[in-house]
Amino acid sequence: MKVKWKVESKVDAVKDITEKLDGASSSAGIWGEDDQEQAKKANVHEYGATIQGAFGNPDTTVVIPPRPFFKPGVENHIGFYRKIIAAGLEPVLMGNTSADNLLEAVAEAMVSKIQGEVGEHGPPLAKSTKRMRRHGGTKPLIDTGTMRRAIIPKVEN
Repeated sequence: MKVKWKVESKVDAVKDITEKLDGASSSAGIWGEDDQEQAKKANVHEYGATIQGAFGNPDTTVVIPPRPFFKPGVENHIGFYRKIIAAGLEPVLMGNTSADNLLEAVAEAMVSKIQGEVGEHGPPLAKSTKRMRRHGGTKPLIDTGTMRRAIIPKVEN
């Protein structure tokens, strides 16, 4: 009995996939032209700020401490992103999904993790902030969710 083997070369397909992934990036951020105000808020929360002349009073200075969420949203979840990539490579190599789909999945995961970090880090709240909240003040970043929703995925090839 004779057995014939037909071997399909996937070398060209693998080469195409590696070229597609080489230099590609998945990221999350506030990218839209309409979201510049949200990008400014995110920057203040990520790095902190000092505002001179606050509340229209030139003698008033307000210090906003950093309460980062982008950096922890990426750094605290590197293992999670690696698992997505590891699980996604085989389906890409087998032709069951595209490299773009894998890159998009990582970017979407980053959005989710970064959004989940909003309001989770930073120094304790100032006494004035705690007092305001006891008297009906809100948590605008959490309550409105506007800045959180402005965080979107981006894939670049």
